[in-house]
Amino acid sequence: MNATSAPPRARAGRHGGRRDRRAPIWARLLAGLAGGLVAVATLAAMWWATGPRDAIALGVRIGTVDVAGQDRDAARAEVAGEVDGVEAEEVVIRLDAEVPAPALAAGHVLEFAPRLAELGVDVDVDAAIARAWQVGRSGDPLADLRARVRSFTGQPLIIGLPVLVDEARTAEAARALADDLSWAAQDAEVTVDTAVPTARVSESYPGGLVDAAALRDRLADTVTQAMDTWRATWTAERDGDRAADAAAARIAPITVGADPVAEEVTTGRAAAIAAEAEAVWAGQYRFLAPELDAADGSLAAPRAGDVAPEGVAVLGTLIPRRLAEMVVIRVSADDPVRIDPAAVADWAETAAGGDPVERWAGDPVNASATVAVDWAVPPSRERPESVEGIAARGEVVGAREGWTADIDGLVADLEAAPPADERVRTIPVEPVAPDVPTAEVAALAAPQPLGSFTTFFTPGQSRVINIRRFAELVNGTVVGPGEELELNDLVGDRTVEKGFAPGGAILEGEFVEQVGGGVSQFATTFFNAAFFAGADLLEHKPHSYYISRYPVGREATINYPTVDLRIANPSDQAFVIATRTLDDSVTVTVLGEPFATVEHATSEPTNRVPGELRDGFDVTVTRVRTFTDGTTDTEEFFHRYLPENQPSGL
Repeated sequence: MNATSAPPRARAGRHGGRRDRRAPIWARLLAGLAGGLVAVATLAAMWWATGPRDAIALGVRIGTVDVAGQDRDAARAEVAGEVDGVEAEEVVIRLDAEVPAPALAAGHVLEFAPRLAELGVDVDVDAAIARAWQVGRSGDPLADLRARVRSFTGQPLIIGLPVLVDEARTAEAARALADDLSWAAQDAEVTVDTAVPTARVSESYPGGLVDAAALRDRLADTVTQAMDTWRATWTAERDGDRAADAAAARIAPITVGADPVAEEVTTGRAAAIAAEAEAVWAGQYRFLAPELDAADGSLAAPRAGDVAPEGVAVLGTLIPRRLAEMVVIRVSADDPVRIDPAAVADWAETAAGGDPVERWAGDPVNASATVAVDWAVPPSRERPESVEGIAARGEVVGAREGWTADIDGLVADLEAAPPADERVRTIPVEPVAPDVPTAEVAALAAPQPLGSFTTFFTPGQSRVINIRRFAELVNGTVVGPGEELELNDLVGDRTVEKGFAPGGAILEGEFVEQVGGGVSQFATTFFNAAFFAGADLLEHKPHSYYISRYPVGREATINYPTVDLRIANPSDQAFVIATRTLDDSVTVTVLGEPFATVEHATSEPTNRVPGELRDGFDVTVTRVRTFTDGTTDTEEFFHRYLPENQPSGL
């Protein structure tokens, strides 16, 4: 076999037999140093290219606005257009409701387009500029380097515009928009044309109320969505994407409805009110004077018809046109048709020719009685209080009720709108009661003597003239139930002109001569008659000195105007005072319906004080009244007489 010999192999070297062909270490070190210098130079160039010392770094965008290389003022001016576009974006708000034609004709607006700025949206430009300015100037070398490298390699740094939404302003805008989109319900109205006269009715329609809270929520959602779209637009890198996003950023209109608000006064309600008003002036009125009932003198029932009866006065006529002028219509009131009282009063004053309350009036007439007394038995000195033989007969004239026009009643009469066949009617009046009704003097038709007394005098004395004159003035006086009678008030001053003459009198304890002197004898006679009749003795004064012709302690003096005699009628029927004068006596009798019996007693004189002519002493008179209802009343009258030392001549 032939064998081929292998070529000789090289001899291995010291490190495994292969020869090391790498560059020397010094060469490699030099190459690394050169590469580092190149990298540093490259970074320096990048830093210089992307980082001007007084401008915003290259590649920086605020929103869609490139602000690279601009100072802050220039960047703010560039961004202003972007901001204006955001804040000026409009939100269309449309009302989706059936608005009545009258409201539309009155200018009601169906659509509003407020700007985002008006809805509380604000863009913080200063904050965005500050962030852009800080790119490459943060103070963090690595962060600044990364920002520079990003800018140098063409990757933009996008800074969004900070958008703030003021919720309070959004809510306030929602309230204002809801108010503007809402419309008020229109009540029907009634107006009066007095010239015709007629009542005219306007049409009503319902209102609509937009919910402000719901609109606020819709606005808040819409603003949020719009801001999200704008932010997406700002972060897009390609023009095509920005255009698409900007188109998407258009805000969809907001459609709102309205809740119905019913009108308070419908057209039908107003038509009914108009008919009620027209019923007021449907025909003229003729107002008659009231009539008196012939039987008892009271006001007769008012008339209501279509013809004025003969003999009844027509006080005034009220025609429809004048009535229409008096009507006041308030459609929302419970009583919508009223009559103006002032207008009625003006008409009445014109018709009456003055104040209707005074002109349209009738005075009341008091009941009266005249009593004729027959004294069949001569007066007795032994029994001066006797009523024996006294008979009386009376004639009573009944009272008549008065009246005065009642303007308030007239207003109510007109508002009631009676039918046409009841418009000739008695004018409403207020009755005026007489001071003395017939019932109070009814008993004087057949009066009975209640109390009587007689005193005696010497004929021919001047004082007798005064006694007779006083009795004449008092005779026939009627005292009604509860009334008082004062002799001084009834008779007045005693003068010669009244028929009085000079006569003796006691004045302040002194004996004097004066016109009307001696009338104290009538006062004593009157006092005793009232005493036995059971009248209330309200005021009396006995003489200072005892006079023997008068009952001890049961007598009275009188002097005008200082000393009076006053009584009252405690019963429920009037009584009358009758007087009689004879040659030597005067009698006073109280007549009426019995109401009490009287018992009396006079004490023995006590505490005597001697006098040259007559002693002074104390005395007490007691009276017990027993009334017809069984009740009793006890009175004591105390008096102290002075001693008399000189003749009085009385």
